[in-house]
Amino acid sequence: MGWHINYEIVFECDVDWDDTDVEEMTRMYDCKFLYLRDLDTTTVMCCLYSQTNINTILDILCALYNTKMKYRVYNTQSWTDYEFNP
Repeated sequence: MGWHINYEIVFECDVDWDDTDVEEMTRMYDCKFLYLRDLDTTTVMCCLYSQTNINTILDILCALYNTKMKYRVYNTQSWTDYEFNP
């Protein structure tokens, strides 16, 4: 058993967010996304089941959008930079 963790993910560049593409690529993982459109930078919230490593989801997002990003557990102060390393 596990729990859900909320992450805030900010992309380095603007991306053309597509719910359908993201849902298709992350279907096998227990995660949901909320795209926050009213911010200066492309930002999404990701609710992820604790049995899935956040790096797996970030790899998928990097493959889809080809940009660096940073993330943190929601409502914490510490950001972590992330770049896909194939």
